[in-house]
Amino acid sequence: MNRFQLIAVAAFCIALSWAMYQAVFNNFVGEELGVSPTQLGALNSIREIPGLLALTLSAVLLYITENRMAAISLFVFGAGLCGIAFSNSFYQLIVPTLIMSTGFHFFHPLRSSIALDTSKAGSEAENLGKIGSVEALAALCAFGFVLVFVDAVKYQGIFLAAGVAGFVGGAVLTPMKGGGHPSKRKHLIVKRKYANFYFLELFSGCRRHIFTTFAIFSLVVIHGLSVKYVTILLTINNVVNLYTRTKIGKLIDRFGEKSMLTMTYVSLIFVFVGYAYLKNIALLALLYCTDHVLFGVNVAFPSYLSKIADKGDLAPSLAFGSTINHVAAIFIPVVGGVVWNMYGYQATFMLGAVLLLFSVFFARRIEV
Repeated sequence: MNRFQLIAVAAFCIALSWAMYQAVFNNFVGEELGVSPTQLGALNSIREIPGLLALTLSAVLLYITENRMAAISLFVFGAGLCGIAFSNSFYQLIVPTLIMSTGFHFFHPLRSSIALDTSKAGSEAENLGKIGSVEALAALCAFGFVLVFVDAVKYQGIFLAAGVAGFVGGAVLTPMKGGGHPSKRKHLIVKRKYANFYFLELFSGCRRHIFTTFAIFSLVVIHGLSVKYVTILLTINNVVNLYTRTKIGKLIDRFGEKSMLTMTYVSLIFVFVGYAYLKNIALLALLYCTDHVLFGVNVAFPSYLSKIADKGDLAPSLAFGSTINHVAAIFIPVVGGVVWNMYGYQATFMLGAVLLLFSVFFARRIEV
């Protein structure tokens, strides 16, 4: 297999693992561990701390190729998930969550960089969209597995299976050839010309981590969804994404990052307002799927950067953008949990709607 096919298989494996984790996590912490909204926000902030470590990726790439680092990241990711399987309290979750998240956050900028490196000019977003479709297919497989086996293997078994899938992804990438030598850059890449990209990442992180932390959790604790209904929702969501991710990449290549991101952020304002005030489960499920379809437009970030980045800047700059995204992820879930406890869950989602106005502003500043 060529490099694009190998990174697609690895992306399938990590998406399979992540979707298993995602399907049972909220029910696991809500039903078995009894965590509060504030603890959930704290745990999600802790989970995002390793996102800041992506800042060190440019230094790591001085000594190791992108291919090898991507493989190592998947092994670390799988080890963390296996640790989560044996956690029995909020405090026991912290260390394995950090390990899992470290692998996850190192892999994703490398996955985008390798995919872009194998793309022909003018098809960058389409190739990223293909990876997104592969990940959506993996999620469907994961949710099917959860639906069939969760009663038999319980939450622990699901987390262990997710860890094994991560190890398989690392094994797939280990023999990957090509990709050149380790980077010759000897400093962190932060340039004024990439400032708009940095702001887009920052406010994307603010908005995204409110929704990922509290959307499913609100469906579980406010509306009483069981783990099987949550999994069915996630399955429907990924059936839609399987079709839309590649299409979205083509739309970005056709209409440009500016138009697509602007449309996305305006639409998401209505999604957040809906989560604050709607009570109908079917409508909330539709809004959840809408958010995740539109999340696919985020491939516009690396696509946009690839058009303005100097030679050799792409992987380190994507890593720095990921770090900025996760600066928001460190404090936003905690803020969201505190706001929920003080003013109700509606206020948390309205906070997300306000933050989206900043995303609209910076989307309109794109000039490519």
